[in-house]
Amino acid sequence: METKRQHRHQEQLTKFDQLPDSGLVPVTVVAGLLSLNKGTCWAHVKAGTLPAPIRIGGASRWRVGDLRQMLAKAAA
Repeated sequence: METKRQHRHQEQLTKFDQLPDSGLVPVTVVAGLLSLNKGTCWAHVKAGTLPAPIRIGGASRWRVGDLRQMLAKAAA
């Protein structure tokens, strides 16, 4: 059974193109977007190949605009 959080993350992933650049997404959405697991996402952050997230309280969130810029550079 899908939790509310899982549903919200799935919705953010499927509607990623519609999110504002200022939107914030968790590692589960980043992992789904890049077809990686969460641990690999953190390894890419450490290696500098994935933008670093911002911290809000105890949570890490990525700016949608930063992810779009990274994807655009990778596609070029």
